[in-house]
Amino acid sequence: MNSTYDTLFALLRAALQGAEIPEVPNFSVLLQEARKQTVDGLLYALPEIRVSDEERPVLLQWIAGMPRLEQANREMEMHAVRLSALFENKGVRHAIMKGQTCAVHYPYPLLRRSGDIDVYVAPKDFEKACSALEALQFEKDDVTMHHTSYRKGLLDIELHWVLQRLQWPSTHRRLRELLTQEVDECKSPTPMLDIGAGMVRVLPPELNMVLLTAHPFTHIVNEGLGLRQVVDWMMVLQKTRNQINTPKLYMMLKELRLLRVFRMLAYLCCTYLGMDKDTACISPDGVAFNKQDGKRGERVLAWIIESGNFGHAMQFGEGKARTRRFYSYFLRNCVRFFWLNPTEMLAWPWMKGYRFVTGQNHLHDD
Repeated sequence: MNSTYDTLFALLRAALQGAEIPEVPNFSVLLQEARKQTVDGLLYALPEIRVSDEERPVLLQWIAGMPRLEQANREMEMHAVRLSALFENKGVRHAIMKGQTCAVHYPYPLLRRSGDIDVYVAPKDFEKACSALEALQFEKDDVTMHHTSYRKGLLDIELHWVLQRLQWPSTHRRLRELLTQEVDECKSPTPMLDIGAGMVRVLPPELNMVLLTAHPFTHIVNEGLGLRQVVDWMMVLQKTRNQINTPKLYMMLKELRLLRVFRMLAYLCCTYLGMDKDTACISPDGVAFNKQDGKRGERVLAWIIESGNFGHAMQFGEGKARTRRFYSYFLRNCVRFFWLNPTEMLAWPWMKGYRFVTGQNHLHDD
């Protein structure tokens, strides 16, 4: 790992955990990498960053963008609250996911860069949810294997009928069963969370951590992973730890073969982002991670630095060249990250091949 990332991690520890703020020798380069990882907004929490006199104009220009980010996030919070209220009124069982429901657990929620609004909808209510959005002049934008995208102006909403797709058939069925038990057919409604602008429905805390573990794993294998997803995992686990039934979460992750991914993320967060090992530990043996988890974590970190958030730093090209390059990285990742989840890595190439042959929209959205 290079010195730029050493400094970036030190700044993130300062912004998220209250650690000491380091001096930044090359702010322009660091800001470029922070943007690549979609964590640059978090650094706004550190107005006293020390830079060279030559870099001060860059720093001041960057700081001027803070009000726009805060306003954009306030608007996203309002949209999420209105969406949840809309579905509540229509009798749609749902849960707002990721994004705004992660940001609320940050020290400064308005500084996390957001994208679209993700919402899980129980399959029995999915058509009702689509009709509710279409009645408000949202236009259907895209349909994948587990969500339908809607757009109105600059606002993008993804309606998910599947929480996350796992490749090994029995594992995916088990995830579907858990979702049915915990959300779709649960006698009690999904929990409520105040995200700043109001209350929204969210996933139960254990299932939410399953999602925040499975989602980074998908991007590790496919386009690439950014530090934003790693920070999301850490902040949500830290702030909801006392709400989580630890044996229940452990069993869920074990049944879904995601324990190694969880421990790998624990290694990254404890080693580089200042997370407490006791908070990260869910194993009955009291060990948050071991040497093998550390080795896997270092491999993943190298890929994070190379790829950036969702692979935005990768130049995949266009058309057939893009497809060929995407698949070459995908197969490479199945090999080099095999031991994160062997059953998934064995099934994934076959499942992608099947979806390619059958013409399913699968390239970036497994």
